[in-house]
Amino acid sequence: MHFALGKAYESNKQFDLSFKHYDEGNWLQRKQISYNAEDYKISVDELIDFFDKNNDLYNLKTKSKFNDPIFILGLPRSGSTLIEQILASHSLIEGTQELPNILAISRDIKLIDPKNGYPNNLLSLDQSSFADLGRKYIDETKWARSSKPFFVDKMPNNFFHIGLIKLILPRAKIIDARRNPMDACFSCFKQYFAKGQHFTYDLDDIARYYKDYIRLMDYWKKLFPNEIFTINYEDIINNPNDRIEDLLDFCHVEFEENCLNFYQSKRPVKTASSEQVRQPMYKSGIDYWKNYAGHLETLIKHFPDGYKTT
Repeated sequence: MHFALGKAYESNKQFDLSFKHYDEGNWLQRKQISYNAEDYKISVDELIDFFDKNNDLYNLKTKSKFNDPIFILGLPRSGSTLIEQILASHSLIEGTQELPNILAISRDIKLIDPKNGYPNNLLSLDQSSFADLGRKYIDETKWARSSKPFFVDKMPNNFFHIGLIKLILPRAKIIDARRNPMDACFSCFKQYFAKGQHFTYDLDDIARYYKDYIRLMDYWKKLFPNEIFTINYEDIINNPNDRIEDLLDFCHVEFEENCLNFYQSKRPVKTASSEQVRQPMYKSGIDYWKNYAGHLETLIKHFPDGYKTT
């Protein structure tokens, strides 16, 4: 109810009252969940350390030729649904949804030896195992697809598992959807998620998660240069023609006019951005956080240059 009231007052531009309810709703939810930002930071540290020490693991990556998947990942509320809708408007690309399959595969690997866990259990697998996991992903996502040659997996949390994706599906496309930290973090704070995303109910937790996401993505891009396409929400809005053309070029498909008219698509969209992607592009979402600036001291301390996309 507090999130609904926050949205109602926001629609009336009563931003102080809106924030009061968003804040109360987040606090009530935060008390019910278990999340520790320091623990998450440590998990990112350990992941980076693992792949630093075991970089030769990629000598065993599968020889699989599967190039069907296009992974769109990053922070929730950062433009990933817009990017998906643009791509799904292309005649060769299927839009699916936030598929849980990569997360499930990582959990299976963790359970091989619970004491070692993930990602350490990757060391017990061979090239054949990685090929089997890639095939398993393709087979178990067929229910969400038609006969189009490419499909989008829009699970944002997959950014943690790019190392795994590159072992089992090395030819998959990876798109990193980014938005300026103030808008991205505050948009998460306003959203009451159906499940998961436990970092989103406290402004300090969100800011720290964003920083860890950037740190990990910078590492993956160093490890896999030219294999991850980073696209900023603000750039799509301000320069759609060029950025959409770059996006399609990365996906190795020809430009189609339908991708500019993505908002006319009738395909179902099940994320929090379902209403926005039914409209032509608009600039009002850029720097929207400024309407609440007096309440966002926590974010401003983390991102003093918050006007810029990291």
